[in-house]
Amino acid sequence: MIPNSRPSLESPSSLPLVLISFDRGAMLERTIRALERQTVPVEAVVHDNGSTDPATLDVLDRLEMRGTRVFRYPPITSPDELNLVDRTVTKVCGRRSRGPYAVSDCDVSLEDSDPQAIEMYLRFLDTEPAAECVGPMLRIEDIPSDYPLFGKVINRHVEQFWHKEPLWTEALGRTVAYQWAPIDTTMAVHRGGTPFHREKSGIRVYRPFDALHLDWYSHDSSPSGYGQRSSPAVSHWSNDEYRERHAAERPDFDEYVIVVESPPGTLRAARHRVADHPVKSAGH
Repeated sequence: MIPNSRPSLESPSSLPLVLISFDRGAMLERTIRALERQTVPVEAVVHDNGSTDPATLDVLDRLEMRGTRVFRYPPITSPDELNLVDRTVTKVCGRRSRGPYAVSDCDVSLEDSDPQAIEMYLRFLDTEPAAECVGPMLRIEDIPSDYPLFGKVINRHVEQFWHKEPLWTEALGRTVAYQWAPIDTTMAVHRGGTPFHREKSGIRVYRPFDALHLDWYSHDSSPSGYGQRSSPAVSHWSNDEYRERHAAERPDFDEYVIVVESPPGTLRAARHRVADHPVKSAGH
């Protein structure tokens, strides 16, 4: 059982959260708006990897005018270059302060998450010393089956995460499901005093503290030209080359394990059939 003490934020005002951005300004703004619902105040900071899309540049300028710090860097072409996000973490957090920080891709949104989601991640980070970081499970059961990379998403994420039975504990006066799993650049809170890097050993938390991966709800192969300009080695789900390469892949799984609220107010593990996915997106 996780003790119900408050998160040990070094600053009582906000949690620094670095958002990795490239040519998807509307998505970046949507993700930032969702953070405003969280019980833990968040200071959003943008780490931009060479955006050239005019609409995105307008968004970045608008964010700066509102006081959001934007750090601009050249484009990247390999996954390992994502470790350079630590440059921004260092600038934001100073010389490795003790307080936690967060990093996320700009396409991971907490808009459908419980307002205590970040507070819950911090609670796990406080009480599980083996976890380098803590973040959400990425919801897959409502991805439309006509999303061009539906088969690829299902196969990759069920094999990595959703085939497991969740672990259970009590935290913040609530029952919560989680699993131990590696975390790359998707949303996670990290320990203060530690550098950011990819593939940390972490904990992922289930519904209602999960998150949406916004790319999975779009049929647009090239939002804002992103599909052509992004690198298939770094960006997968909206990159045109990656979509063309994997569009024919079909699900290898018939079902997987999710957490549902049934009856209302009670969480439990349940089997979800791949055949029950919606045909098209509804509301995302």
